[in-house]
Amino acid sequence: MMMKMLEAGGLSPLTDNIRTADDDNLQGCGRFERVKAMKEAIRAWVEEIAGEGG
Repeated sequence: MMMKMLEAGGLSPLTDNIRTADDDNLQGCGRFERVKAMKEAIRAWVEEIAGEGG
């Protein structure tokens, strides 16, 4: 829904078009898998430094 709101506001969201439409999302999914990978790397880094007493 957020992607549709951005598009309606005149923005062109960044998407990789990997996820196609299905019964739950008839217009596809506007995700960008490289960002998802960054999120996992950041989470691992935060967990690592949290274990150092910080």
